[in-house]
Amino acid sequence: MNWYYATEGRSNGPLTESSLKRLAREGEISGGTLVWHPGLEEWEPLAKLQPAIAEQLNKVARLVPVDGKTGSIPMLKPKTLEDKGGIKKFFGWGKKK
Repeated sequence: MNWYYATEGRSNGPLTESSLKRLAREGEISGGTLVWHPGLEEWEPLAKLQPAIAEQLNKVARLVPVDGKTGSIPMLKPKTLEDKGGIKKFFGWGKKK
């Protein structure tokens, strides 16, 4: 059976099922990638039409080592109306015309 997959708004294929599996293993497609083959009315997520491939992707993802480190995100003080001189100044209230 010939398979097609969609990336960046384009249809790619035809591919064999083994080629589809290879692309999934290589990270070119994921369980959410839309796929289609002749006989289907609509494009569907790979995980729905090929759950075995999606399950394999999940197993591979669990095997990827993670260092557990996260970078720190600097916290910035938000600008407030008080920082700008108050609400009257912000909206121009109290100014003589």
